[in-house]
Amino acid sequence: MEVERKISADDYGFFLLSPTVLELFLKSKSIKSKKILAHFNKRKEDLNEAIQEGILIPVNQIPAYTYSIFVSTEVALDSLNDRWELVLQEGEFNLKIDNSNSLWFISLVQFHNWNPGNFCTTADYTGYLTESGAEGKEEFEYTGQKYRLDAGNYLVAVTGLKRKVLEYEDEQNYGYFIGLIALSYFL
Repeated sequence: MEVERKISADDYGFFLLSPTVLELFLKSKSIKSKKILAHFNKRKEDLNEAIQEGILIPVNQIPAYTYSIFVSTEVALDSLNDRWELVLQEGEFNLKIDNSNSLWFISLVQFHNWNPGNFCTTADYTGYLTESGAEGKEEFEYTGQKYRLDAGNYLVAVTGLKRKVLEYEDEQNYGYFIGLIALSYFL
């Protein structure tokens, strides 16, 4: 299992996707707008088709917190039971990963002015620094996290988590476990 990482749910959520797969979908639908979130809000049938075809998985309508995320292809959810309790089963979804071998968690704020070039990077994350609290402590807000996966089609289970011992601010007490099962690999 991967180590715990963070994603900021700016605009109350995030998408899981492979950016190149999304770009091919947008091209096939002749969607030229960079305001992808506005487009999906206006044309819900395009969003539903993208979900059904495994183009993206939305985790939305959640508080704008920073969430812990865990990704596993080994279904090792039990290893989290000592610190986390399961509070929500989001369901199982299809997801396509292209030969870039990358799964991205991307905050919804990135889809107001979509730029796929932001995710053609060797870095495994995107984000920005912000000042927080009375002391003006700097914190890094992760707006994207990249995981390396083999190209192929996956069945993805999304599970919501809550810390058993609430020892942090609200925004650090919640997370998601993403379990992936490979259905087929691209050759």
